[in-house]
Amino acid sequence: MPNEITPEAAIIELNRCKVNGYMPIDWDRRGRAIERANAALRKQIPQKLIVTTSTKRCPSCNKQLTNKGCIHSKYNYCKWCGQALDWT
Repeated sequence: MPNEITPEAAIIELNRCKVNGYMPIDWDRRGRAIERANAALRKQIPQKLIVTTSTKRCPSCNKQLTNKGCIHSKYNYCKWCGQALDWT
């Protein structure tokens, strides 16, 4: 689709709605909506896992993504918080 926008570009545009980093007072409700949309968009950007010698963890919620030595790389999202995952 020609009108599609990436999550990264949408985050930039949402942040442009702020004035000097803050929402105008009369924009309180819109500001909360923008912050919520911003957080949801950030979850769509795949993040690399936190890797230790024995585990792989979600970079967003820090929950363990392994189960008895079996890595669940078939999942593109953390099952606890919904963060998109980059297994590379």
